[in-house]
Amino acid sequence: MRPKSLYADLLEAVLGERARSGPAPSNGEALADLVQRRQQVLVNQRSRPGEGGAMTALIDEVAYDAALIRQAQRLGIDCDPGLFGGAQDERHRLEQALVFRGIPLD
Repeated sequence: MRPKSLYADLLEAVLGERARSGPAPSNGEALADLVQRRQQVLVNQRSRPGEGGAMTALIDEVAYDAALIRQAQRLGIDCDPGLFGGAQDERHRLEQALVFRGIPLD
C-alpha cells in the first residue's frame, strides 16, 4: 500500500466538509456543478498561470475532483479519494466510468 498524498488528504477534507454542510444537491445541480468545475480545470490547463494562478488551479482541481467523486458515488461507481495521489489516473478512470454510463462531461 502506498502512502496517501497531501492532495488526497485535502480532497478528503473537502468531501467531508461538503457532507456536513447541508442537504445534497439534486442530480441536475450536481451534474451542472461537475461540468462547470471541469470546464474551469480545462481553462486553467490552457492558460499560463499568473500571480496566484497555481493556487487557483489547485483549488479548482480539488473542487472538480470532489464533484467527480460525489457524482461517481451517486451512481454507485467504486471510488476512493485516497487514490488521488496521482490525481490524473484516478480522475481519468472516473471520467471514463461516467461517460460509459451516459453522463455528459462537456
